[in-house]
Amino acid sequence: MVILLVEDDPLIAMSLEATVFDAGHIVRGPASTAARALEMVDQGQLPDLGLVDINLRDGNGAGVGLARELLSRWCIPSFFVSAQNREARANRDAALGLITKPYSPKTILKSIDLAQQLMQGMRIDLSTVPPGIEMFSGKSSGGSHA
Repeated sequence: MVILLVEDDPLIAMSLEATVFDAGHIVRGPASTAARALEMVDQGQLPDLGLVDINLRDGNGAGVGLARELLSRWCIPSFFVSAQNREARANRDAALGLITKPYSPKTILKSIDLAQQLMQGMRIDLSTVPPGIEMFSGKSSGGSHA
């Protein structure tokens, strides 16, 4: 998969990039602003999924607007990757779900796997979603994460 990384903390961005790349995915980014992320999407291969921090360098909550634009303009789904749980939940219509910071590399990779399953039309058994990931949308079965 082609994954767009949007994270303004350089250390987190480097770690996230390494995790995604080492798992065999193509990495676009990381971008530290929503504006830069949009430029990257306009200038190359469209990503299949965005991993988007909510608070970016171009203003609080810029990641929410970015996730909305990725979805509406290019049909690119995103996961919020943030400690801003309340804001993420208030904007649950903009993303597939939330990966809560701090997270483990396993959590990131599981979220990519879940996104792939949804994109292939598969159902997600929410009882198998690990702690640290909260699903917002998509076909699901089983329990729920609130």
